Amino acid sequence: MALNAWVRVTTGAVVLGGSLLWPLSGMAQQETAPVFAPASITHVIAKTVTQQLAAGSAFMTIFSLGTGSLVGGGALTVGLIAVASVWYPANEFLWDYYSPNTNLRVNNEAFNTSSSLWRTTWKYLTFTTGTTTARGVALYAYTGSVYSTATMASATLLIMPLVFYANNTAWDWYDWYSSAAIGSK
Repeated sequence: MALNAWVRVTTGAVVLGGSLLWPLSGMAQQETAPVFAPASITHVIAKTVTQQLAAGSAFMTIFSLGTGSLVGGGALTVGLIAVASVWYPANEFLWDYYSPNTNLRVNNEAFNTSSSLWRTTWKYLTFTTGTTTARGVALYAYTGSVYSTATMASATLLIMPLVFYANNTAWDWYDWYSSAAIGSK
């Protein structure tokens, strides 16, 4: 009899203690993973169009002034835009796929400019490695002059980060703003 009472008391203590220590699913606050913008070919194409329009305008101006010819500036611009039209969307898609944007309004946060600029910095560094080399080679091949190549390449090295940052930050802001519609579906 004493053993039976001891078993009941011990079992009751274990059940009561366990129920107090075990988190109840309704009481525990669950942390949700942030929503991210999925990689999208159509989104990347739209970003590529705006990037290449701005880059083309900058290239045409710099190269026409540098070569002293609209035809020369146009030829260099078309060639380099063709290279960048392959490199830019590949770079963007890989970034969107492997490091998706979480700077979205649907996550109940204000637009994080710092996050956008840091992500854009890393994207720019991976983008510019290939395009800067191609730009220098094309400029030298066309002009045959180290001085002209250095001058035009330097001008593009100063202006292209501004174009890239403006385009990507504008698209990040657009993604943040339009994400409320995505989250409400």
